[in-house]
Amino acid sequence: MSLSKFFTASALFASTLSMGQSNTERIQALIQGQYDILDRATVKNNFADIKTAYTTVVTPDFKYILTSGQIFKFEPLLQQLELQTKATKKVDQAITKIAGITIKGNTATIKASSLYQAQYIGQDRKIHVLKTATTSEDTWLLQEGKWRFKSILIFGEKRLIDGKRV
Repeated sequence: MSLSKFFTASALFASTLSMGQSNTERIQALIQGQYDILDRATVKNNFADIKTAYTTVVTPDFKYILTSGQIFKFEPLLQQLELQTKATKKVDQAITKIAGITIKGNTATIKASSLYQAQYIGQDRKIHVLKTATTSEDTWLLQEGKWRFKSILIFGEKRLIDGKRV
């Protein structure tokens, strides 16, 4: 199934599920569906799929902000994702869950938690296991009837390589 058909099917499925739910619950289900699509693309570890999944959902001024304060705009972030995809042998899991949601007008502020585990080839040319657990505040905007990803602000991250905290 193409990603565009998958996005349409996901939106219809989420809309069907949301009957009888509050507006906040419906919006949360729609946005969780978008996270699920991004996570599935990540697990496939195919850069073309990852690029398509993100390009379809981010705003033109999307920002990814690290705990250090470093800011990545969308294109530099894509470049990092491409390098990461090339170095990754296998993605074991990518799971993002909404822990909380606040909606004001056309803006949804999400408290999200993400788990990621992958096997990658290190500079030593050996395979290593990377595990990360992050918490973030994500901003989504309703634009032209679709929820679009505006920013990710990472405020917590735990990273292990081969079981050792880094």
